[in-house]
Amino acid sequence: MSEATMRWMRQNDLADIIQIEEQCFPFPWDQEDFNICLRKKDNVGVVLTLNNKIIGYMIFQFTKKSYSVLSIAVDPSYQKKGYGKKMIEYLKTKIRSSNSGPKDQIKIIVSDQNLQCHNFLKSIGFVALKVIKEYFGPDHDAYDFMLDVKDDVKPQKKIKRTRKVRDGERME
Repeated sequence: MSEATMRWMRQNDLADIIQIEEQCFPFPWDQEDFNICLRKKDNVGVVLTLNNKIIGYMIFQFTKKSYSVLSIAVDPSYQKKGYGKKMIEYLKTKIRSSNSGPKDQIKIIVSDQNLQCHNFLKSIGFVALKVIKEYFGPDHDAYDFMLDVKDDVKPQKKIKRTRKVRDGERME
């Protein structure tokens, strides 16, 4: 079996992406929504492929201080197999290797009704920062999630050695 790989999104990928989108969301984006989003210069689209089949996608935006995931989805038949995490890991790798200034956070806004996504994000280290009332319309709130990529890499701690001195105090 082949390993899943990430690549840049292409215009001819949209039919497969929309099919995944429709399976994953109650209010899916259509082709025009994707086109408008991807025309913006700070937005980037990538797809996750397995055996030349698109099984997931992610669209993100970069700002001065962070990356925002605008949309992410994995084909339902491939969910809970680590593919969503692979896409976030891809973004974290891009952030760490970026020369475009200090971008050390990934943000994502998620519907209060999408508990599956909440659980996924929490399982990979995201924290819900706040509730945004009526973000998606009346009685449809959102949660603002954030992952601090800088804190995600834990440096090796130095082990402090101590020794006794003559007066009974310890020195480092």
